Amino acid sequence: MVGLVLLDTVRELRYWFSGGSGCPWGLIILAIVVTSCLCCAFGFVLGALAFSLRIRRFVIQVVQLFCSIWYPLPNLGVEPRDRLAEYRRNL
Repeated sequence: MVGLVLLDTVRELRYWFSGGSGCPWGLIILAIVVTSCLCCAFGFVLGALAFSLRIRRFVIQVVQLFCSIWYPLPNLGVEPRDRLAEYRRNL
């Protein structure tokens, strides 16, 4: 069974890549299929990360570190660290 599927797949690939025209349609279709599969997998991983509580806490800590290093603000009455800590408590 697997041999027949593999044989049909090879036959289809040979048909796609042996086009009579100058444009490699098989390569274009293969690139579209591979790109769509990679985008789907990336979206799944990104969605899993977005809904993970530990990942959200880690991202908030990284943003907090980034803000405190790159954008030091003068004392405006509210510390950015306190503000981010308030967001973290609400998680």
